[in-house]
Amino acid sequence: MMEAATVGSIGSVAVLFEVSAGVPKLSVLDTAYLTPFWDDVSGELLRVEERFLVRGRDLAVQGYAIGEDLLGAQFWWQRVWTPMDCAVSVPWLVGMDGGVRDESRSVRHGLGFVPIVWIRNLGGRQGRDPEGECTFERAIDTVIEADYLLSQAGRGLKYGSDPTLVLKTGGFSDGVAHQGGASSALTLPPEGDAKLLEINGNAAGAVLEHYRELRQIALEQLHGNRAHGDRISGVQSGKAMEMMCQPLIWLVDRLRHSYGESGLQAIYRMACRFSCVLENGLRLGGVLVKDLPYCRMTLRWPAWFPATDPELLSLAQGLVTAVSNGILSRETAVRMYATASGNSDPDTEWRLLENWVASDDA
Repeated sequence: MMEAATVGSIGSVAVLFEVSAGVPKLSVLDTAYLTPFWDDVSGELLRVEERFLVRGRDLAVQGYAIGEDLLGAQFWWQRVWTPMDCAVSVPWLVGMDGGVRDESRSVRHGLGFVPIVWIRNLGGRQGRDPEGECTFERAIDTVIEADYLLSQAGRGLKYGSDPTLVLKTGGFSDGVAHQGGASSALTLPPEGDAKLLEINGNAAGAVLEHYRELRQIALEQLHGNRAHGDRISGVQSGKAMEMMCQPLIWLVDRLRHSYGESGLQAIYRMACRFSCVLENGLRLGGVLVKDLPYCRMTLRWPAWFPATDPELLSLAQGLVTAVSNGILSRETAVRMYATASGNSDPDTEWRLLENWVASDDA
């Protein structure tokens, strides 16, 4: 999913779900060469076509019979996924009719669904547009401008370290000043002159100040964290860190929807469908499993920033007070504290506590 999120940051990404000997395998596909087709009612993928240009010599390496005179020619290579099979076509020359099915390389899987999960970056699963938003599109021009400014500032600093020397040779017939015994000594006629074209550092300071403003604008366009870590004087609480990074959290929350509910959860559901249609089921953790239910499946995300020890202590004291005064049940208090402390299974924590209390009473 890290690879999918990186590749899909420009708009979209597709994850191919394959099974070999019962073992699932995921592959990230470049959507630049893919064309998806969805059902207008259910929103499920009906077909995904992959087509791109390839040289004849590359096809010959893959085992295709390509003549010597066509090794440099361009061919179309096509693969189509449908709910029932994966059809690979015989490569054909550009400008000619093709699309003939290659039976030796095509596979009829009979799954009843297209084994591809299409993920729109910063977008939902529904809709006819295959592309989502680019994560960093708004900041591209700003970053280019900042790189240009830094380049010019570097040139200015180098020039300030070695300014250009201008000589007026005066009566020298050859037009060249001659150096004396020392490397810094110049021999000039009485009417000659020598000076350096120097610059001060005000321009470099202005460029750096402009760059800092561009950096702030780029972070704002990317919903990044504009706070400087070196200005934080002490340890901050998890809630304070969350408030400081609120724009970044808004962006990542949208990414969680794209690559979580519309990506990872869809892959989990597809794994369950594979376990229902495969004869021997799906091999997960070295064990063959069949008929996994894929309804009521949700993702549980951890907190953005873990709670600090003082925060956990304050929460525990507040929960103890609430339970003692009859405002909150003990089970709810245990679940709240387990969730805040990073426990991924509050139900198990409550059962363990009940067993411990029962054994202590016994």
